[in-house]
Amino acid sequence: MKKFFLYAVATTAIVLQSCSTDDEQNIIKQQNYKYSVNTNYKTTVYNTIDTILEGFNYNDEKSLDENLLDFEIYVNKILPVYTEQGVVHQTIDFNVLKDIIEKPDEVIHNLPYSIALKQYLQNPEYILDEKVLETDNEKEIYYNCRLLFKTVDDNKDDRIREISAYAYGSQYNETQGILYAGATQMYLQNK
Repeated sequence: MKKFFLYAVATTAIVLQSCSTDDEQNIIKQQNYKYSVNTNYKTTVYNTIDTILEGFNYNDEKSLDENLLDFEIYVNKILPVYTEQGVVHQTIDFNVLKDIIEKPDEVIHNLPYSIALKQYLQNPEYILDEKVLETDNEKEIYYNCRLLFKTVDDNKDDRIREISAYAYGSQYNETQGILYAGATQMYLQNK
């Protein structure tokens, strides 16, 4: 009886899968990415950003700015930020994104981090002694930026932009860091 039930469930799933629309496929894809991002806490920031970018459907018929707004909505669905007031929508400030792209050193200089972390962000090939970092948040940002710098295959300037974007957003929360790093990567790939 159990075998018959399992065969019926499998057959139903196959039939439903073959009848689904592209929108349904995108919803399923989003749910799967949301599940993989949320259940694998130990995943690296790079893997999270990569997974989110892979799951996002860039629309060539839209402008880059429109795609970035869609990306913002997509990230907020996958990585919602909960506060006492409820879910808070995380936004991309396009002026900040432009500054990250055009003058990352200035953005880094204005971040509320220790001098040691700022120096690392400007020269990520340098290995920093974590003891000089002032807070646990700085240590986490340093660790995640090191992973981002090591795993991104772009040129050094683009990698500095991406870790600057992550560090900028992370001063608010992890979702903002991921949102800005992903938006920067998308911008650099589609400019």
